[in-house]
Amino acid sequence: NGMEYVIVSGDLTANGEYVAHEKFAERMEQFEADTGLKVLVTCGNHDMNRTDTATTYANGYEEKARAITPEEFLEVYKNLGYDLAYHKYVPKNGKANMLSYSVRDDGFRIVMMDVTKYSSDLTKSGTDVGETAGAFSEEFLEWVLAEIEDAKKDNETVIGVIHHNLVPHFANEYKIMRGFNVDGWNEITEKLADAGMHFSLTGHVQI
Repeated sequence: NGMEYVIVSGDLTANGEYVAHEKFAERMEQFEADTGLKVLVTCGNHDMNRTDTATTYANGYEEKARAITPEEFLEVYKNLGYDLAYHKYVPKNGKANMLSYSVRDDGFRIVMMDVTKYSSDLTKSGTDVGETAGAFSEEFLEWVLAEIEDAKKDNETVIGVIHHNLVPHFANEYKIMRGFNVDGWNEITEKLADAGMHFSLTGHVQI
């Protein structure tokens, strides 16, 4: 009847501390072993290249901590979704959206969309320091649309997973809380829905 999943849509850590990611991954792998469920993760704005805010209190006071990089994220979480990937997104240039992948199971295509801004080819600052907002590169949007099309050929129901909100969770969210709706959400949502993604799981804000 297919596998059962626990999906974590980002913000796995306080501010992307490498050690915190290691500990979280260890706990999730133990959870898988204990329950027989499979965990699928993607990153959020708190998780990646947060060299500005990554913090440790290991010595009893606040100190700067080592922040995880995208390449290290793939290694730390290699058994928490990436091991089940049907397709993995690999950018032709740069690193934008590089942690994205899809999973197929029992008539479903789960598309794990990494839209966090953490690389200079996507950040507003043009640096490799993580930011609050999220975005699709043009190349990545085309990959997602192709993934939806591929799923439809096999009559699979597409479920998108994304940290940032694809639609406002309340009136004028995109005006009040900057960076919570993904950049260009109104146009992107229409494209995804028209292509066949009619369900999505998001994070970033709780209402």
